[in-house]
Amino acid sequence: MARQISPELLRCLQTAVQWHQDGRLEDALGLYQRVLAQEPGANQALYLGGLASASCRRLDLAGTLLRAATRLEPGSSDAHGQLAMLLLAAGRRAEALERLEHCLVLDPSSADMFANQGIVLAEMSGAQESLYCFDRSLRLRADHVEVHFNRGNSLARLQRDAEALAAFDAVLCLQPCHLSAMQAKATILQLRSRYELALTTLSQALIVNPQDASVLNDRGLVLRALQQPGAAISSYLAAVDVRPDFPQIWSSLGLVYLETMHTTAAVTAYDKALVLQPHHAESRVGRAIGSLRLGDYAAAWPDYEYRLQLRTPKPIVPDVTVARRWTGREPVAHKRLLLRAEQGLGDSLQMSRYVVQLAALGAQVILEVPIPLHRLLGCLPGVRQLVAPGATLPPHDYVCPLMSLPFAFGTTLQTIPFGQEPYLCAPSEDVERWSLRLVAAARGERRLRVGLVWNGGFRIDQPELWEENSRRNISLDIFARYLDVDGVDFFSLQKGDPVESELRIRGGALWRHGRLYNHSDDLHDFADTAGLIANLDLVVSVDTSTAHLAAAMGKPTWILNRYDTCWRWLLDRDDSPWYGSVRLYRQAADREWGPVLERVASDLVDLNKRHFSG
Repeated sequence: MARQISPELLRCLQTAVQWHQDGRLEDALGLYQRVLAQEPGANQALYLGGLASASCRRLDLAGTLLRAATRLEPGSSDAHGQLAMLLLAAGRRAEALERLEHCLVLDPSSADMFANQGIVLAEMSGAQESLYCFDRSLRLRADHVEVHFNRGNSLARLQRDAEALAAFDAVLCLQPCHLSAMQAKATILQLRSRYELALTTLSQALIVNPQDASVLNDRGLVLRALQQPGAAISSYLAAVDVRPDFPQIWSSLGLVYLETMHTTAAVTAYDKALVLQPHHAESRVGRAIGSLRLGDYAAAWPDYEYRLQLRTPKPIVPDVTVARRWTGREPVAHKRLLLRAEQGLGDSLQMSRYVVQLAALGAQVILEVPIPLHRLLGCLPGVRQLVAPGATLPPHDYVCPLMSLPFAFGTTLQTIPFGQEPYLCAPSEDVERWSLRLVAAARGERRLRVGLVWNGGFRIDQPELWEENSRRNISLDIFARYLDVDGVDFFSLQKGDPVESELRIRGGALWRHGRLYNHSDDLHDFADTAGLIANLDLVVSVDTSTAHLAAAMGKPTWILNRYDTCWRWLLDRDDSPWYGSVRLYRQAADREWGPVLERVASDLVDLNKRHFSG
């Protein structure tokens, strides 16, 4: 029970309350403590002193005073509620929840206590349970802005996007300038690919506060999604002017610089992000990509190892434990070394060149790659055993992701193994089978034989690649329009729908001068494809696994390279240190394929003339 205090202490307490209301928190707290020194049971001083202490971030003192207040007046829901929020701030969620449940026993009609209980449950990963509390609170007080906002956050975590948007709209009806609600609404709109509306929402937020770095950063993300990279860069630059110590903005800026081929600027932006957050995986990998493009492999490979820490729907390489990682320093003679595939088939083909080097060091190589690669890579010297992803792994001493081999070997531009030599070959029986078949089809006429790949395929389980694929792939119509060269036999090396189906239906009609052969039904794995490629004179391909296969076999390979080039093709050159037989045809900044294909067609005509003259 609250105790009466002397008139003198009462005046002191009244002054403390006035100073508290005026924002003189430290002064008020001093007076509350003076009152409590003389009258420890002064409940108002305990309660208000606890609030003042919490506001001054003196959390231990706040907890002491509020606990004393609850002991003195156990029926005070206010003191229990404030103590609960203090416990929540200290991460003691279970205790906070227990206090709030006690508050609701004392006052079951308290909208604030239901709201606070919802906050605690939301932080305890109980988004569904928190909704019950927020709904109870809103039934008691429908105009509670922050409850609508917190309810929207819980709905968003439950991926109930339409209801979350309605909750944030309710916030904005009550408080039109609520920046956090605008930003949360824009985030959901962006996730649902409603970019224009997200941009409008963020623009409204910037009217409220033009200097909000977080909103400027989010606006940059939306502008990038709308394929307005220049505007995105401007938004990011405005954000870092406000918050140069915000690493995520520098990282976002680095990404859009990479995409717009401002590679040096991208590396600089990532450098600034990493000064602020040295182990940020996305920034490390982004900087690695920039360094690889620039040919600075010594700087790039250590950064590129951070890809294994990226947050992805599934691990890039499962079950890679640090204790058993092979980093290039551990002796591998007579050791079983498991190499695990990651990323695409082309990456596996590119990095399989290191198997020969590992075998030379005495390693017993176990290669875990997708089954379509097994027959082909089984021909590599040094491969002891092949394993399919997901199969039971055989005993092994060390493990290394395939894409970590350049790091382990300290690869530079000058030391790429087999950089100018072929290292893959088709099984002899596949080469002979295709040779007989092509001779029979040509009826004795030996024309220039060119393999074609115009589409990298559609991977329904990898939506993160869809945008990149759209920039890489070329339509069959455009390909035929430019490359239908008279007197050339073309061979489709495409696999997978929808490309195969379109080729069957329309391919013959589109090729009117050269002859287009489609053997896709007989290409069951990469060994089959390699056998066909071995009988061709040239492969013309967008950047796909087939291009890697042809180049690794030493077959002349013309790669049609999108403007925002893959790191392995470097910058400003038409050859490749990875493959001696590659010629690169680069897309210009206009990102149009027509001029690229015109150059290819012209060179193809010249090659065909030389073929006939030879």
